[in-house]
Amino acid sequence: MGEHNDVSWNAMISELTANGLHLEAFEYYMKMKERGFVPNKYTLVSVLKAVAMLGDVDKGEKVHLCVSVLGMEDNSLVGTALIDMYSKCGDLDKAKSVFNMHFAHRGVNAPWNAMISGFSLSKCSQETLDLYVKMCENNIKSDLYTYYSVFDSIANLKCLSFAKEVHSLVLKSGYDLKNPSVENAILDAYSKCGSFEEVKKIFDKMKCKDMVSWKTLVTAYSQSSKWEEALKIFFKMREEGFIPNHFTLASVLTACANLCYLEYGRQIHCLLCKIGCKNVRYIEIALIDIHAGLVEEGLHYFWSTERDYGLIPEMEHYACVVDLLGRVVLLSEAFEFITKMPVEPDEMVRDTLLAACRIHGNIELDGSVKDGIDLRKVMKRKGVRKEPGYSWISVEGRVHTFYAGGTSHARKDDIYAMLEELRRKMKALGYVPDLKYALQGED
Repeated sequence: MGEHNDVSWNAMISELTANGLHLEAFEYYMKMKERGFVPNKYTLVSVLKAVAMLGDVDKGEKVHLCVSVLGMEDNSLVGTALIDMYSKCGDLDKAKSVFNMHFAHRGVNAPWNAMISGFSLSKCSQETLDLYVKMCENNIKSDLYTYYSVFDSIANLKCLSFAKEVHSLVLKSGYDLKNPSVENAILDAYSKCGSFEEVKKIFDKMKCKDMVSWKTLVTAYSQSSKWEEALKIFFKMREEGFIPNHFTLASVLTACANLCYLEYGRQIHCLLCKIGCKNVRYIEIALIDIHAGLVEEGLHYFWSTERDYGLIPEMEHYACVVDLLGRVVLLSEAFEFITKMPVEPDEMVRDTLLAACRIHGNIELDGSVKDGIDLRKVMKRKGVRKEPGYSWISVEGRVHTFYAGGTSHARKDDIYAMLEELRRKMKALGYVPDLKYALQGED
């Protein structure tokens, strides 16, 4: 072009930003100013988006200075872009400053959304919900961007009652029927709040299910210890043509591990190799947990995390290896593994070894039975709950899970009647239980 004007400069900066060339967009903005052209609100919004994606607060402050000189901080488009830029650059204080100074007492939707999103992005979940309440009190209309951030914060805080209140507002607005991202956010919030019934109900009513929807449902089943159902949902998801991500695969591998479905675990492993998700921390942990009992393969995956993928093993990895060795009664090897760890073992690792020692009666490694009872009492006093122990059997392809003192099985009466009959027969034969390693009075 022989000559450039405001329109051509704005078009160039806008297209560079839209195509992900964020640094080039900023550089063109600087050239525009150097050559005497005055940015307008559209220029500023585009370049602030670019800076937000760069995460460069210094560049953002240069643009903010221009905004102030031009007296455009009160403009809702520019102000919203400023709040969003500072939030994404990690400077929440400056984002709040812009919001409080120019928009906190105005009924404009976009700046409120930007500030709510900023709080949510920074994991300031309580601040997100507090600002949302103020937004409602000021009769400022919420939209799908508001709800997405709010439900993300509800999920972090696990606030079920608030989830239900906001959900009712969403239903009235109709947003959940139009946008799957809002439905997925609601689904995730209920899942993390532990309301499994609501998760299933919402999922079944969804008209536009996507990968996130399926992932959330699979994870909800897996985390609720409904591992068989998690696998069924996963296979149904695959039948409908969805390609799982690493979060879904980690949940499925966890289900396989808890059900001792080694063959299914191998199939999932082949799938993740095909789609290229194996160098992810969650996947490596789940793989170690699913080849439990197969010591060589489990250790291979542990050592490959750093050697082949450049990932530094974390405490969850070490706990999986200790559990792996403990399950096959390689207690000395497990103890030696802990002593050679490059980091101080945390309670998860120590408790894993102690559990294996108690199960296999190795008092030399875990101290006395009294120590175990004392530890359990401290846990109860502090409100720390351990996961209940359980056993399971597979009959004609269906897995039956049993917890100590459990009453949820459909044939519990028959089961307890049979146990009582066995107890009588054992007693008649003179059987006396060996309580040497039992923790008396403890669950």
